[in-house]
Amino acid sequence: MLFVYYYLHIVLSMKREQLDTDTFAHHPSTLQDIKKGQRTEIDTLNGCILHLGRKYGIPTPTHAIIVELTKGLEDVRCLKQERP
Repeated sequence: MLFVYYYLHIVLSMKREQLDTDTFAHHPSTLQDIKKGQRTEIDTLNGCILHLGRKYGIPTPTHAIIVELTKGLEDVRCLKQERP
């Protein structure tokens, strides 16, 4: 618990500009893959949650939507890459 308070103190004491710059410069690997027209790790990242949800009877609709939307973006980007 002490670690959480320490972390919050550091984050809150940072300048807003610093936080905005760090966040703005970050590009998740999934986004990088989509921009390059490559397949993403969505099955590994969220597909596992879908699998476990089905196995234990727990609905995971948000993860299902994330997987489907990401796969749709993959398909669109990959098709654009294949066209002459």
